[in-house]
Amino acid sequence: YYACIAAGAATSEDTTLPMMIRYTDERTVVFSLVNGIICSTCVPFLLALFFG
Repeated sequence: YYACIAAGAATSEDTTLPMMIRYTDERTVVFSLVNGIICSTCVPFLLALFFG
């Protein structure tokens, strides 16, 4: 199940969430939401770090 989360990356909190709900269990959906939030939050900081 965790491979589904890794493939979804930042979209695992919104776009691919219905697919996660349908094909995985409840615990994986929670991890998916957390992963999506962390990925979405880190992007602006990483872009500023590497390109700023």
